[in-house]
Amino acid sequence: MRAFFLISIFVVLCFIDAISTVYLFENYPSGRELNPYVDPQSMLGILLAPAKFIVYAVFLLGVVGAEKRVQTIASKEGLLSDAALLAYLPMFLIFTKLLAIANNLMPMIGISTPISYVLMFMENFPGSESLHYSMFWSALFLILAPVGLTIVKSIYRLKTSV
Repeated sequence: MRAFFLISIFVVLCFIDAISTVYLFENYPSGRELNPYVDPQSMLGILLAPAKFIVYAVFLLGVVGAEKRVQTIASKEGLLSDAALLAYLPMFLIFTKLLAIANNLMPMIGISTPISYVLMFMENFPGSESLHYSMFWSALFLILAPVGLTIVKSIYRLKTSV
């Protein structure tokens, strides 16, 4: 049941992200897609981009792997195991989809996107923009790990009968 719930949330968020990206591309020509491997001209171009299949595979691997290791995650030492990290990956990917949707909705209401401020800050560091973008997501992955692992622990706790 948890797996179905997480997968359905992720699928809905992927569609909302694709719809908002296509809308931005059509109505705000000054914007650009940050992912160079995505064609933002159509929803299918966004959903079926080759790099997206890696994200989908990681998400499914995380959900299925976490379901197979519920006992390990629910134990006292569960947060110290690799099973917790495997279960954290889908939570992080759901969060990134929410962040992408929020980033897409900001220009529609007249607010500058938060990712543009992050990339402006990262211009001070050497390297390309894609490297800066990767550094941002890596840092965010580590910063959100305590919160994400707490969510994982609450989702995968075992039901005890009284």
